[in-house]
Amino acid sequence: MERRHLYLLAIAGSTAFILFAIVPWRGFDPGGHWHRVGWIPFVSRPIGAVDVVGNLLLFVPLGASIALHAQRAALLRTGTIAFACSLFGEWSQVYSRYRYPTTQDILLNTIGAMIAAYSVDYLRRRRSARAEAGKSPQASEDRRVKVSYGVPVPPQVVSGRGQARVD
Repeated sequence: MERRHLYLLAIAGSTAFILFAIVPWRGFDPGGHWHRVGWIPFVSRPIGAVDVVGNLLLFVPLGASIALHAQRAALLRTGTIAFACSLFGEWSQVYSRYRYPTTQDILLNTIGAMIAAYSVDYLRRRRSARAEAGKSPQASEDRRVKVSYGVPVPPQVVSGRGQARVD
């Protein structure tokens, strides 16, 4: 199976997990409970550290999967998909007797996915920069660093300032 197909499978799995976690599966009420909606982020109830961290982490797999599949910076695409999934989940909670939809959840879910997408993009750029640095003629000729008296020393023993470490 190709890597891109695995990324698509990861996106589908992440989306299914998110919908399973967000959509209320019991207590459906067709009338809607608009009085329970928390319209103002970080002011409307319920607010808690577990809720904030949970909402940030819930969309991390989706954001990372989308960024890996795109093979380039995909912040706008990731933000749009995360916003749409989160909005659908919170909208469906309006019609549940047991859930409390908030705009804070939508905001945190979108931010969590975008942080993951940015992290994947950052790591990808860093890895390609290291690969390009490894292809330079100086680095490929001699992998050993010379320290005093011309004695070759492996790079693992040298600190970042070109001096030998004493452990």
